[in-house]
Parts: sequence; C-alpha cells; structure tokens
Amino acid sequence: YHLGKPWVEIDKVVADYLDPQDVREMLEQEQDQSLEELLSVLGELYKEYDKPRSSYFALLMADGDNMGAWLGLSGKAKTSEGEVVLRNKPLTECFHRDFSKRLSNYALEVQKRAEGEGPFLRLVYAGGDDVLAVGYPINLVKFAVDIRELFSQKVYAKATLSAGLVIGHEKENLRFLLQEVREAEKLAKKAGRDRLCISVVTRNSSPVRVVLRWEDVALLERLIGYFSKGLLSSNLPYALRVELQNKTLPKQVVSALVRRLLLRKKD
Repeated sequence: YHLGKPWVEIDKVVADYLDPQDVREMLEQEQDQSLEELLSVLGELYKEYDKPRSSYFALLMADGDNMGAWLGLSGKAKTSEGEVVLRNKPLTECFHRDFSKRLSNYALEVQKRAEGEGPFLRLVYAGGDDVLAVGYPINLVKFAVDIRELFSQKVYAKATLSAGLVIGHEKENLRFLLQEVREAEKLAKKAGRDRLCISVVTRNSSPVRVVLRWEDVALLERLIGYFSKGLLSSNLPYALRVELQNKTLPKQVVSALVRRLLLRKKD
C-alpha cells in the first residue's frame, strides 16, 4: 500500500487480504503511525468490498475453439452442435491483420473487465484467445461466462470458447492446481467444446469434476444461491451421492429420489 509516503513494509502480515482487526492488534502493540494510516485505508476498502469467507480460491484457463481449423486452408470449423462454419474469406494478409486486431480487442476488453472485478479477481494473462485468471470462485464463474459471450462478439459470431476452472485450497500445491486447470480445459473441449469444466479439489482428496454447457451455468449459480441463503441443506449433495451410487437407475427413479431428498432437505 502506498500511503503518500515511501512503501510501508509490514513483515508480520502474511494474509492475501488484510483484516482490519489484525492491523488493530499490531497497532496496539507497536503504536506505529504508518499502521494507523494503513488501518484507515483498509477500513475504506472493506466498506466497498465483501471479505471472502473461505480459504478456497479458483483458477480459470480458457481459449478459443477450432482456431486452427478456422485459420487453416480449408476454412471450415465445427460448432459444438456439429454445424460446419465456413470462413468464406481467403487467407490474405488483410484477413490476418483484421483477425489479429479482433483478437487484440478481445484481450484488451478481457483485461478491462477483469480490472472492474476489484480485488477478488486478477488476470494473469490475456493474449489472443488465451486467458488465465485467478480469483474468488463465484467471481471467476461469472467472469468465465462474461468472456465467453465477449469472445463471440469480438472475434466472429459463431466463435466459441472452452474453459477449465479449478477450485482449490490456498495451501494446495499450485503446480498441481495448474495441471488440474489444464486438464479441466481439455475435458471441456473433449466433451464437445463450447463448455465449462469445473473441478473442485478439497484438501487431501481427488478432484470432483462437472462439465457444463455455458447456458447451464445460470442454473449452477441459482443452486449456489439456494445453499448460501440456507434454503437447501449443506449435506444435500452428500445425501444425493449416497442415493445415486447406482448409475444405471432409470431417469424416473432418479427424479423421484431427488424430489424426495429435496423435500426433506429444504427450509
């Protein structure tokens, strides 16, 4: 933090997000003027933003689908629904310049929107159709949907984006989480492209993954809202996992089991 003076170094602070209460305790011990100024700055920040209530963070990795096919000699690319999209333009210098400009505009807009997310989302890089970001999980889910729509707007109407998003504990090995987010992105493409694969890595456990079409992410966000507001019991997913261990059950039986559990586990 720059407080109108040289940078203040506080070696005792190790948290990613400083808690004003921690600074108050240091202030009581040291009576340092710079700490008083820091406390004032933090107080203003905490009025503006919600403090994370979790030790988990997320990584997002995304890139465009079929970029090689679109820029290849054939000029043909398939959408996630199997529709063949034709470039209908020769591979001229003018075409490449225009295409590069579109990708650059997309990357610049991604950067701008990341900056608008405040302290809970940070862009690692955005170059061409590639994006890597880190942040608070729910912020990153919304950001992923946002840049997917942006990709079609800035590049071309039929352009799609696939992404992997991994949620891990702050003490988890970062190299492992980066490998997992790459794997999640591959799974999104393997499932048909134009999708988001979310991988959750709780401490000392294997990843749990789900691949969603982009239009289904809104349903996920609604479910998250039901849990956060206490409308659904936090042990509902575990109860569902026990009930649905048999993956060969008919759809009607599964629906009945889910309905029964929802009636039991709701407010």
